[in-house]
Amino acid sequence: MDDIEKIKINDLRKKSSSMIMNNFFSIITIAIVTLSLLWWAYYVRPAQIENEKKEKLYQEYLSKQKQEYEKRESQIELSKKLHEKKHHE
Repeated sequence: MDDIEKIKINDLRKKSSSMIMNNFFSIITIAIVTLSLLWWAYYVRPAQIENEKKEKLYQEYLSKQKQEYEKRESQIELSKKLHEKKHHE
């Protein structure tokens, strides 16, 4: 009986050291994931939002520029037509 109890105790000791290592690696993994999420939440995502805002503003700017260009183009065409009518009269 003593030998069997010693074997059981030795098995428990081996398991406890491996459990400690597993717990250690689990804690390290949780810490790394937590730091990654915090980094993403405080640095990456705000930068993405800022870039999206800048892109939206840039697209609005391009749209306005295109409208102004088309308006100016139509004014030039109208001016040419009026100028031609004036010379033909």
